[in-house]
Amino acid sequence: MRPVSFPRRRSLGALALLCFAVLIFSYLLSLTIALACLAMPALLFSHLTVDAISLLLAYVALFIGATIIWSIFPRRAECKLLGVEIDLSSQPRLKQLIEDIAARIGQRMPDTVYLIPDANAFVTERGRRRIMGLGLPLIAAMSTAEFSGVLAHEFAHYYSGDTRLGPRVYQTRTAMARTIQNVGAANSAASSLARIPVAGILYVLVVFALVGYWNLFLRFTKVVSHQQEYRSDELACFIAGPAAMAEGLRMVTMIGAAAPLFWRGAINPVLNAGHLPPLADGFRRYLAAPGPFLNASCALLKARKNPPSNPYDTHPPLKLRLERIGRVQANEETQPDPSRALALLDDPSTLERRLLALMAPGVDVAALRPMDWDSAAQTVWLPLWRKTVAEHGKLLGNQTIGALPELVPTLPQIGARIPDPPGRLLTREHRTQRASDLVWMALSIRMHEHGWDIHAHPAWLFLQKDKERITPRERIAALQQGKTSAQEWAAWCARSGLAEVRLNPFE
Repeated sequence: MRPVSFPRRRSLGALALLCFAVLIFSYLLSLTIALACLAMPALLFSHLTVDAISLLLAYVALFIGATIIWSIFPRRAECKLLGVEIDLSSQPRLKQLIEDIAARIGQRMPDTVYLIPDANAFVTERGRRRIMGLGLPLIAAMSTAEFSGVLAHEFAHYYSGDTRLGPRVYQTRTAMARTIQNVGAANSAASSLARIPVAGILYVLVVFALVGYWNLFLRFTKVVSHQQEYRSDELACFIAGPAAMAEGLRMVTMIGAAAPLFWRGAINPVLNAGHLPPLADGFRRYLAAPGPFLNASCALLKARKNPPSNPYDTHPPLKLRLERIGRVQANEETQPDPSRALALLDDPSTLERRLLALMAPGVDVAALRPMDWDSAAQTVWLPLWRKTVAEHGKLLGNQTIGALPELVPTLPQIGARIPDPPGRLLTREHRTQRASDLVWMALSIRMHEHGWDIHAHPAWLFLQKDKERITPRERIAALQQGKTSAQEWAAWCARSGLAEVRLNPFE
């Protein structure tokens, strides 16, 4: 494919040069302050009598100067990346898409592509080695058109040289933050001596200068970073089309809101039960479920209506990015590909297994038993409930399901008798929640034994018999909160025939 012709933005080049000059000035300013502090003892002793005050000032000045020089001294940046390398030779469809976008934007391919667990994608450079990271949640939930927009945006950072300037900005920010932390830390030697009035003047002046410039530096680099993102969005519109780019940004926001809850609420319990779930398929199902989709949609609506007000955000608000994309005049040469981006991966389960091994180093992934989400009810949840109730079911006594309204008020006492997990000291609220979990698990087992089918999904779990659906966790919570009365519970038990059934199945 021939490279696409893009409109020039000379102002961005000038802004990048100015940013580079600001980076140099940042080091020069810090070095100037450090040298001035180091030279202060000689100046003091040549004009003042050597006494306790001059010695104190000299010590504080030397300490601050040495701390600044040590703090700004370049460190070797460590590339800490939680991800697994994707062998593109074994992923022909993904490789073809990346090659097509690289050719259209006139850039060489990344040297290494990683699969990461974050709802994000990134590019960077280590010397001349190009690195790209692709978030599994993005691949799982996006269409190929939307994912192409994300890829085009990342390649645009290569095209504009952002990956060469970005690491230098990050290093400078890190050096300045380290300097302020080391000089201004409340427990530092200089801070302790600065409580003496004479030394405090010098200390306050230095910290004031460093912090003041730090704030200006962050605000300026924020402007540069925002312009880089706007430019990458614009170039991506010429590659993937404005519609795909805009929808890709919306999906990134929604996926970012849903992914953390998915890992904690859907994946961790399955791993703890000794099973290996399909990650990408699970997240696709999770985000499509009504509850998570509604939460993610609310996060998107909030981002579009009420942009974050943090003055140091490196990325512009979604609202402003979408507005700019709407003004881009780009010809869309191809129709958007509605297929799922997950279809770009061959054998995603192998990559997922390797990724899980990195995400959960304490888990023996090789020993996990593979499962699919359609069988999760029987393979994961029912055995987990049985194990929990078998361990602590005796705390439920001889109570029947019909007597649950009398049992629920005693949950704090029941929870206090359940041993805390090793190495943890639970609060009263957490213990009560564990007792509530014990009750609804026992109820679920009994309902299943009396003909109720368990339906499990990454986002929800309920029991069904005929046309009636029950979520035991919510039913017990409703009893706790007084939303369900004892009379209503008794009526349901009478209809279901569970009133006289013992709650503990192992009694």
